[in-house]
Amino acid sequence: IAQSRMDDNKDKIAIITSNWDILLDNALQHAIDNNGISQLAVVDYCCYISSLHDDSKIKPGLLALGQGGYNIKLLKLHGSTNWLHCPMCQRMYVIFHQKPMLDNTKYYCTHCMRNFKLDAEQPSIRLKGNLVVPTFLKDLNNVQIKLIWQNAGIELSEANKIVFIGYSLPAADFEIRQLFSHYIPAHVNIEVIVFPDETDIDGLKNRYRYFFGRRHITFIVKKVPTYIHDLCNTASTESPA
Repeated sequence: IAQSRMDDNKDKIAIITSNWDILLDNALQHAIDNNGISQLAVVDYCCYISSLHDDSKIKPGLLALGQGGYNIKLLKLHGSTNWLHCPMCQRMYVIFHQKPMLDNTKYYCTHCMRNFKLDAEQPSIRLKGNLVVPTFLKDLNNVQIKLIWQNAGIELSEANKIVFIGYSLPAADFEIRQLFSHYIPAHVNIEVIVFPDETDIDGLKNRYRYFFGRRHITFIVKKVPTYIHDLCNTASTESPA
């Protein structure tokens, strides 16, 4: 789907998530590595990234596009456990299949070491994790996180259909609610995938109806694998985000 965008210059899909985990990241990278997809394809976090271990397959989406490749957009609003951040130059370092922010290894910004000729293990360039915690007072001051939120707003504003999967629209996600309220157009078709074992389906539906008001919402009670399978079979021409 992402590759076909190169034929008509239209984004087919973007994934926006508040999840820190890297299951989807790894699955997308696995598809790129093992399913015959062009090596110029990248998982695009829609911010400026560098590879933690000089992996040539990890690069900003715009760089991949400039080299004739394509990007698969994955916007993680609350950060990710496979990201590390340089507090000096604000670069975001990425690695797949690992969670470096959870181990005890010390990592340092190689760009700052080279550009400013700093000694190894300079405290100011030690890479750090930067997750946005699920509270009412979130720290969204990180430059790269801000860029992700900006791009998420653009994706939402350009969408024809928006699909919510596994999202309960909690009150603590005040900033995400503001993002939806500001950027989702009134004419967009909204689908909400409701898990069959959801304990309060009526409460979930009421939250969405109250928040989105007169927007058209379709509630689909299905397990996610079934929904994805059905979606692939229909080969929809719409542009979900």
